[in-house]
Amino acid sequence: MTRCLRFDQFAATKPYHAAFVGENRGGIRIDRHDHDFAELMLILDGEGDHWLNGTSHRLTPGQIWSIRPEDIHSLRAKPGSGLAYVNVAFREESLKEFLTLSGVAAIPPLRTVDGDGLSRISRAGMAMAEAYSRDPSPLDLVEFLTRVCRASSGAGSSQDLPHWLGQALAQMRSEVNLAAGLPRLLELCSVSDAHLSRTVRQHLGVRPTDLVNEIRVEHAKVLLATTPLDAETIAFRCGWQNASYFYRLFRGVCGKTPRDFRKGLRMDGDG
Repeated sequence: MTRCLRFDQFAATKPYHAAFVGENRGGIRIDRHDHDFAELMLILDGEGDHWLNGTSHRLTPGQIWSIRPEDIHSLRAKPGSGLAYVNVAFREESLKEFLTLSGVAAIPPLRTVDGDGLSRISRAGMAMAEAYSRDPSPLDLVEFLTRVCRASSGAGSSQDLPHWLGQALAQMRSEVNLAAGLPRLLELCSVSDAHLSRTVRQHLGVRPTDLVNEIRVEHAKVLLATTPLDAETIAFRCGWQNASYFYRLFRGVCGKTPRDFRKGLRMDGDG
């Protein structure tokens, strides 16, 4: 039996609903359903199976799923894979108005980004989940949809990067490479230190050291949301040997402590 989820049941007075969903409580299983709203699902980590209108698809990091109200779907995490995603739901009228104003024909059903594109869309999704836990604004939704559309068209995604850098950034998401830090990024890129620095500044506007720290912070966010690990252990797993430095850097990037970040996330997405 297919159940119908209704927007007014959980966000009647809000411009959107956003939640970070992580596999930290015995796995994730969302039963077959449809809904009266549009939905975007950003896969940040882990693996799973997604059944959409009778067809099975594999969930992998970097996927951006656009679910229409008439779509029928369900999903299940691959046990132990650490599936984590951000789910953003909004009224169909809001999507239609955005598409009309932006001149975008439609958001494709599935788009996959990697490298810096994945980091950017991950940050956008996590920001939506955090904003929803405070005081969500229609402007949040407009900005988020704009970022998704740019990623869907390839603008501002890893397609703008040299192939060698995009590939290296995707590999830097593993904890082994994060622990090795900047020397590992340089090794993966197979270019000189000066060439890496010029390229990263040209395309991303930051120093390579800052880029590595950004990737580490993104992974720390995922661990804070999907595991019960304490902040010191997370700092070590992300490559920081000094927990105090991790606290300062995390607060500087996110505007809150790791503890407050964990408390502020809502874990009740519908999938």
